[in-house]
Amino acid sequence: YDAVRVETYKFLDSISEADLAVRPHPRRPEYSLANMFSHLLVEESQHVGHVAYIRGIQRGIEE
Repeated sequence: YDAVRVETYKFLDSISEADLAVRPHPRRPEYSLANMFSHLLVEESQHVGHVAYIRGIQRGIEE
């Protein structure tokens, strides 16, 4: 986990705003790096919501 985090921060520090328009995948030419980040953030927030929901079920309605 820590190694991936370090590499992710290195990558994020290395890109510019112009890089966000790059379309890195030839099979998905309509999908820019900015689209990928947007998708990633939405997916992450949805899964955090799923975890919170499950934790609520485990705790019960009284807590």
